[in-house]
Amino acid sequence: MERDIKSLATVVNIDKKGEVNKLLTLFSPSDGIIYATAYGARKSSKAIQVPLYGEGVFSLYYKREKDSYSLKDADIVNDRENISKSIGKTLASSLFSELIISSKSADEQSYALYSKSLDYLNLTENAERTVIAFIIHFLSISGLLPSFTFCPVCQRQYTEEETLGFNDRYQTLSCLSCDSRRETFILPMNARKFIKRISEISFEDAFLLSVSSSQEKKVLNWLVRLLKEIYPIHIRSLDFNLEDYL
Repeated sequence: MERDIKSLATVVNIDKKGEVNKLLTLFSPSDGIIYATAYGARKSSKAIQVPLYGEGVFSLYYKREKDSYSLKDADIVNDRENISKSIGKTLASSLFSELIISSKSADEQSYALYSKSLDYLNLTENAERTVIAFIIHFLSISGLLPSFTFCPVCQRQYTEEETLGFNDRYQTLSCLSCDSRRETFILPMNARKFIKRISEISFEDAFLLSVSSSQEKKVLNWLVRLLKEIYPIHIRSLDFNLEDYL
């Protein structure tokens, strides 16, 4: 069975497929991750131009017997061209995309987070806050965000002024009494309150919170390390020291 479909989607990744063809990884709020072949032409002017991180309505041709999609047309409404002008923003977008692909998300909440994060990278200068807000909300949606109110090891409620550690057995935050890292991976009180607050509010409202640039950098570094510790697969985008380029 062959059929045509149209889907709102964002281009998450582009790989070469042969000499002139490309394999597009699309993220759709209704269909999740879609892999579609964009057939090229010897003359590039005849090929469908689809930018990385571009968002629009994609017309796809589906072959059921091969369980494969091919691109017929694309109406790009947001090319997000400014992202590629910055190494830091490019690395941040790569991180967002890698997490989305690996999570196999297929819901409007994940798509809205991904799309908003790319828009903020494209249109604003506050890339650090964008990455911080994305990581926190992504971990929350994925069910991986640690508790900031009680220790999962001893079940004790944290005090408001408490600094937290990390427990290797549980692979999560803990009180310092249950900390197995000997205070080498700690979350200070102010950083904890900042992260917890962002997890409780909307993505947009995260940019209204006031914090020093040095504190923001420390929170970003901590979140990047947390991702490396608790995410179930290796995240290649974090091998390039993203935090140094923002």
